[in-house]
Amino acid sequence: MSRTRRGLGQGALAAILVVCCSLVTAAPASGHAFAPSRLEVRETTPGHALVRWKQPAVRATGSSLLPIISENCLRSGEPHTSVEDTGMVASWEIDCMGGLVGQTIRVEGIEASQLVFVGAVLAAWAALRALPVRWPSPATYLPAYAMGTLSAFWFFQRLAASFTSLR
Repeated sequence: MSRTRRGLGQGALAAILVVCCSLVTAAPASGHAFAPSRLEVRETTPGHALVRWKQPAVRATGSSLLPIISENCLRSGEPHTSVEDTGMVASWEIDCMGGLVGQTIRVEGIEASQLVFVGAVLAAWAALRALPVRWPSPATYLPAYAMGTLSAFWFFQRLAASFTSLR
C-alpha cells in the first residue's frame, strides 16, 4: 500500500471517528427565545383604554424600554404585572381627556437598546481582529452586514407586528 493511500485511509478513519463521537455526545441546544417588546392600547369606551406592555424576561444589559403616554392621559388604578411565556406583562387602565384619538404614545429607550447591540457587535469584531489571524479583505465588511441584516429584520418584524395589531 502506498503512502498516499494509507494517508487517505487514515484521514477517512479519523473523519468517521469524529462523526461517530459527535453523534454519541450530541445534546440538544437551547437558547433564549426571540421575544420582542409589545405595547397594546385598546380603547374600551371613549376616553378610557386598557394598556398592556409586554417585555422579554431576558434582555441585554442597558436595554430598558419604557412606554410614554400623552400627558392628557392619566393612569387609573394600579398596574398589574404577571409572567407570560418568555416575558413580563404589565397591564393598567388610562383615562384620556378628549379621547384617545390624537394622543401621543411613544416608547423611550429603543435607540439605547439598539446602540447596545451595535456596541456589542463592534466590540466582538475588535476582539476578533486582535487575534493573530490574517483576515481576507471582504471580512472587514462583516460587522456592517450583520448590523444591516439585523436592522432590516427589526424593521420588517415591527412592520408585521403593526399590521397584526390592526386586526
